[in-house]
Amino acid sequence: EYYLTDIVEMARRRGLAVRSYVAANSEEVMGINTPAELARACRLMEAGGGATPVARSPEGAGKACTE
Repeated sequence: EYYLTDIVEMARRRGLAVRSYVAANSEEVMGINTPAELARACRLMEAGGGATPVARSPEGAGKACTE
């Protein structure tokens, strides 16, 4: 399992350019690690008219957030 922070280090070791980006809205780049964070992300996406994320957990594998 790799984390985004691992990818940055891997790219630097390979001599690739690494750049940063400051998001205007932190909700656009939020992480999802808990059921509560997943529920929040679902609400944000639904409010913005975006696609509905699908849960990938033993309790909700393959189910849309609203199910």
